[in-house]
Amino acid sequence: RRRHVKAVDMLLPLGEGQSVLVAGAPGSGLGAAAACAAAAQAAAGVHVVVACCGAYEGAATSAEEWRARVRAAAGPSADAVDANLTVVHSSPDAGAGERYLCAQAACAVAEGSAAAGDSTLVVLDDAGALSGFWKAVSEVAPAELNVQAKQEVQEGDEEGAKAVEEMNSAMVQVAGMLVSKEAAERRGIFSSLLQRAACLSEGAGGGEISLVAMACEAGAAANAASGREAAIVQKQIEKVMAYETITDEQKERMVAALREKLPQDAAGGGDGAQAQSFVSQEVSEEIKSISDGHVVLEGSPASDGAAFTVDLRGSLVRIGSRAALPTTRAVASRMRLELVQTLDELEYSASGSEEENLDEGLKARRARLLAAVEAMHQNELAAGVDRQALVLWAIDRGLLDGVATDDSFSFAVADAAADAAARAAPEAAAELAAEGAVDDEAAAG
Repeated sequence: RRRHVKAVDMLLPLGEGQSVLVAGAPGSGLGAAAACAAAAQAAAGVHVVVACCGAYEGAATSAEEWRARVRAAAGPSADAVDANLTVVHSSPDAGAGERYLCAQAACAVAEGSAAAGDSTLVVLDDAGALSGFWKAVSEVAPAELNVQAKQEVQEGDEEGAKAVEEMNSAMVQVAGMLVSKEAAERRGIFSSLLQRAACLSEGAGGGEISLVAMACEAGAAANAASGREAAIVQKQIEKVMAYETITDEQKERMVAALREKLPQDAAGGGDGAQAQSFVSQEVSEEIKSISDGHVVLEGSPASDGAAFTVDLRGSLVRIGSRAALPTTRAVASRMRLELVQTLDELEYSASGSEEENLDEGLKARRARLLAAVEAMHQNELAAGVDRQALVLWAIDRGLLDGVATDDSFSFAVADAAADAAARAAPEAAAELAAEGAVDDEAAAG
């Protein structure tokens, strides 16, 4: 399945019927990445259903805004997307229940299309609808699942701490693993939506549903610990206070650092509604373990003119090259491994990452890495597959290595060069896009 996000199509291929988490901080370009995928799919005839229930900073808050973003990302194909785009939206001030129902309604619409044999894509904007619903449900659930009660454990509350410890000791088996009862219940709620992504059998209509869930992970609320983590932090504070080999001043500094990890409401502040605008690290990891892969965006676009930047080292898909397009199947896994290994080598090299300190082999690998990372940046427009094929071919052949360290080199330059090459040798470009390879004579031309 082509997402028309360069780094994803080239090195992190996603298959039909998969559910994938796309995670990033405010300002990372979550909305632009979602719009690119939606625009390209709708323009190609796929029925795209958007669950517009985003509450994070920068999320579209209306059907009109979402449609405008998709049309902008589609560029010249803007007129083709409207007929294939459905936006299910909650009200701007929606509570946890309405946002969750919006997500379920979008899946129901997609299932109707899939049952008729159509290919569909659900864009869940955002995954905070799941964690917000879980929190709301757990607050009225039996005591052993009451997250709010666990977050209210304060220093010195021995009875509360004991109750939390007993809750955490209650374990159940899920998929061969022992997890807390709280985690098992939460996983069930998340799975009920994420696992609606599927390829249907011919008897069930023969269509397919893919799902992309957007998750905003940053902000104080995102970094706040869950109720279970709050209890762990509390126990760490108790251990620090019991130390006899450090001064009181040192204890105060350590306790202050630990308290920063406590949830805002447990520390006596914070807005519950605002907390639902973000996805905590624990919830994000839970969704990653259920879904078929995850794409992580850098904190901010790393190149001028880029709308978002994919973190290759932090991203992972489970199906791999089996889902890749012909243009990337031969090189995707190998190239991603080489790039990640080079990142690690530069980070942990005893000689540092400065070019003058590197041996010739590492210099060459660094040049390839810089060329690939820059070329895979993307503006707000969906990237055409033909252009992707040419850029990837140029990276793999090392044609961009010599200009990678030039200040004038940018992803826009690489895209423009790919467009020029396609115009100069249209037959070779078409062969490369269709087969993932081109003969030497055509390549030379």
